[in-house]
Amino acid sequence: MNHCNICGTGGKLVCCESCPNAFHESCLNTEIPENDYICEDCTSRKYLVHGMIVWNKIGNYRWWPSQIIHPSYIPNNVKNMRHSDGEFCIRYFWAQRPIHGLTEDVNHLKPPVRAVTADENVISPCACDSSEQNPCGMDSSCLNRSMQIECHPNFCRAKELCQNQNFQKKNNVPTIPFRTVKRGWGLIALKDIKKGQFVIEYVGEVITHKECELRKSDAS
Repeated sequence: MNHCNICGTGGKLVCCESCPNAFHESCLNTEIPENDYICEDCTSRKYLVHGMIVWNKIGNYRWWPSQIIHPSYIPNNVKNMRHSDGEFCIRYFWAQRPIHGLTEDVNHLKPPVRAVTADENVISPCACDSSEQNPCGMDSSCLNRSMQIECHPNFCRAKELCQNQNFQKKNNVPTIPFRTVKRGWGLIALKDIKKGQFVIEYVGEVITHKECELRKSDAS
């Protein structure tokens, strides 16, 4: 990384030893340790799960984006390779290469959850207008929607007619939970759902019974 992640300019940078992030010392609000510097993104990261996008680095090659692969998609010759617990197979993006990189999963103590306020200086309003038929809707040319970003109510020109604030307004489809016979818990929608319609915000992760018991024993 040859530019600061905060201000976007180059110069003398402090590089994270765990990811490609780099910063100016003056842009950071924390003291820089004399030993290896680990950025806030790395110290507060979540558990690594299948399908997650990660950065990987091998030897002297540069950092490269990749995705953690589910075991069912791993070739047998790679799956049978010797590896340690907590390692994942990954597939590099934009590279037609065998799946051979392994990323180690290390469980660190997680800091308390904190609310993050959006920086209004970096918010980009879309070009939609309240006079349009479906401003910021599914069939509109809303720039924020195309980038899978919700519009900010203070900056969207469509104002209260904006249709791209489902998470903020909690425009959830009414549902009720139910217990299946062999597939755990699920949700039943109480009304018809159109194609592309926002259903509900999902928070959490799907884990196996073995992982569930492991976490319960660690927490006890």
